[in-house]
Amino acid sequence: MKTPAIFNFMNSIKLMVFFLLFSLSVNASNYYWVGGTGHWNDFSVHWATSSGGTVFHTAPPSIADDVFIDSNSVVKFDTIFFDDAISYCRDLNVDANTDSIYFETPSANPYSFLQLGGNLNVVHRTFWDHEWMGGVGLYLNPTNFQTTLFAPESRFQQIQILDSCKVLMMSELSVYGGILFDSSGISFLTNNYDLSCIQLSSWDPNLTPEIKLGTSNVEIGYSIEVPVDADSAHLIFNSFGTYLVPLNADKITIDSTAQINGYTWTPIKARELIIHGYFESNAVDTIGKLTLFFSGDFNAPLVCDTIILTNPYQYFAFSTVVVNNYIATISTPGNQIYFNGSAPGTLLVNNMDTVCLDYLKMSGVDALGSAVYYAGIFSDDDGGNTGWSFTSCSPLVSLVWPGDVNNDLIVDNLDLLLIGAGYFYTGDIRDSMSTLYMGHASLDWASTYANLVNMKYGDCNGDGVIFTDDTLAISENYGLTHPAFKGNTTPFPFSGIGAPLYFDYPGSTLTPGASYSLPISYGQTGGAGDMLYGLAFSIIYDTTQIDPSSVLVTFPPSWLADTADLLRMQRNDSILGSVSSALSRIDQNNSTGSGEIASLHFTVKPGSTGSIHFDFIRTLGLLANQSQILLQPISKTFNATTGFADNQPMSLSLWPNPANETITIRSAGLLQESKLRIFDTVGKLVSPETLLPPSASGTTIDISALVPGVYMVELQTTTQIKTQRLIVY
Repeated sequence: MKTPAIFNFMNSIKLMVFFLLFSLSVNASNYYWVGGTGHWNDFSVHWATSSGGTVFHTAPPSIADDVFIDSNSVVKFDTIFFDDAISYCRDLNVDANTDSIYFETPSANPYSFLQLGGNLNVVHRTFWDHEWMGGVGLYLNPTNFQTTLFAPESRFQQIQILDSCKVLMMSELSVYGGILFDSSGISFLTNNYDLSCIQLSSWDPNLTPEIKLGTSNVEIGYSIEVPVDADSAHLIFNSFGTYLVPLNADKITIDSTAQINGYTWTPIKARELIIHGYFESNAVDTIGKLTLFFSGDFNAPLVCDTIILTNPYQYFAFSTVVVNNYIATISTPGNQIYFNGSAPGTLLVNNMDTVCLDYLKMSGVDALGSAVYYAGIFSDDDGGNTGWSFTSCSPLVSLVWPGDVNNDLIVDNLDLLLIGAGYFYTGDIRDSMSTLYMGHASLDWASTYANLVNMKYGDCNGDGVIFTDDTLAISENYGLTHPAFKGNTTPFPFSGIGAPLYFDYPGSTLTPGASYSLPISYGQTGGAGDMLYGLAFSIIYDTTQIDPSSVLVTFPPSWLADTADLLRMQRNDSILGSVSSALSRIDQNNSTGSGEIASLHFTVKPGSTGSIHFDFIRTLGLLANQSQILLQPISKTFNATTGFADNQPMSLSLWPNPANETITIRSAGLLQESKLRIFDTVGKLVSPETLLPPSASGTTIDISALVPGVYMVELQTTTQIKTQRLIVY
């Protein structure tokens, strides 16, 4: 327990911090650059109190002041010079009407810094660097302990984060130099945006800032010298001599271009590690699945569940390797893999009675354990190997019919879920890389789905990786069957009862001749819903009441995933009166939420009467671990009533766009009350729903609370949905 004296002292400190921040906010001013090219500290010439104004400030901006550079400030190729070693502002705002603005020092050699106490909002292109000759760097020291970085088209000289704070990237970020971390209390999140810099480092090697790379593409010119965590990031080393320090990742891809790139002295822990290019490790690594597309040199003990080697003309060198599940080689005759042990090296494969490899040029490898080890007829024994039989072996081969991913003998919407579940998994490259609907002989992959179907069936086009292009086989071969043996399959394991799947439409009547859009929602109304990774369903409709040619299912951005991170398909059978759909995430992570995930569009036939039914059939919901949840589909019945159809075309426009404070919504052809919603890029509703009256000529919406980024504005009536992209800076 604190003593009263300590308690009073701590309260005094808190009050001092509060009054300091309060005084900064109270005294904050807006600074508007005017006059084109000039020097930052020439306040009487360049810092006006309003955009394009002629009343000037009496001092340069301080750490409490917000800076604005707009079309009244500069024209293309204008330059703002920084004379002082450090200049200051709180928020830096450069709007979309500027282009190619330069921030420079008076000379090409010295460095200057702009210290930000707030956020960076640079909508259009700016340049801050002179490559190796100097430039203007950024110091980040937010007064409210959090800062956002939005600069999708700019490149900075370097960035240094001075104290404990949270830094959020809101767009891709390009830094010619490094990003330096001066405190263990720093939390740096890429938010899955692309990052490019020379290095991630710190002056003190003992600091441990929190750096989360998410699923970003991270291009590194030299080194990563601070610990990083990642979900499924892609690291790209693009110059000579790069290395990284402790890495924890769910899935990580490392690309490199120079022979000793990807060089590490510290352990890597990853569920999956994919290596393109050259990689050298000198630490004990624990990896779930290692896929080597080029070369790897492991000088310290390596433990993996699975190893896939597919690197012709290159090498896999090691001291000690333990494989707990499966090892396979993928190559072709004449394209051997150099399989080299050091002094010598040892290979121990558990849980396999027979290890069947081929296309090896092997030396110095001792095979350990009870398994029988084969190196096939296309392998060479270069000496120093023990425990190997250099003779033919026969890996498992069966037929893949492109599109039938779940191997149930028919191509349909359920197959899409397994492409999402196996997304980015890799294995044998087929001799026949094609989606032609026939049986293609294929080696078994190292991995299986939860229903025991081998993952090679997800590689519909045979290129060795499960990816978006494999979904083309489903659309090309949809509904086709084949006579092949179904194989050893089991139902997906159950994970309990999921949430309702229903048509989220309040009305009970439909007007003959009218067109409608019914939101399809999952989860409890007003509740958190259930976890979900992928969902497949079919909807049956009455072709005597509904125009079959008008039926369509669409997938707006939703809580499940943004449309860019979502596999999706729909197929309308106008003869049977059934539309089948499926949608799936691709990152092996569940999403939790509730609400709209799709929309059913249709037109009621003129003259329709009586009841109109929509029923869900053949529903399947999967989690990321490929266990299924028992869905609760709810049918919907309407009554057809006479009236006038609302078929008037509706348009949606936003102004201004990009914007940062307010936007004006204009809609032509709006004949009924509508709902306006704004979603972020992951489908989350970020502003309260707004009701617009019929024939609304213009409605102003406050967006000042939105952080910089890209959003989707949706206008929905009972019959139409219109969307528009919005950029907030």
